[in-house]
Amino acid sequence: MQMLFFVAVGAAVLAVVFAAQNTSLVTVQCFSWQFDGSLALILLVAFALGFLTSFLLSLPAMMKRTWTIRQQQRKLEALEAQTKNATHISDPS
Repeated sequence: MQMLFFVAVGAAVLAVVFAAQNTSLVTVQCFSWQFDGSLALILLVAFALGFLTSFLLSLPAMMKRTWTIRQQQRKLEALEAQTKNATHISDPS
């Protein structure tokens, strides 16, 4: 998990450096929509939108994993309590 964090930070730093070196004015067109702005701003917005999209797409899997872990912890606690009760019942002292 820490390795993934360092890779993400490295990618973010590279994106910022790349955007800072490309500051010329550009026009972005999509259908009838048009936007004039610096290439750096457009690159950073595109990077942020990509990050947000990947986060939102991975959110259901993260939630399912969290739910599964929580259910397994509850089962483990129940089994530990059951084992503890079983050892107290069979212990003659």
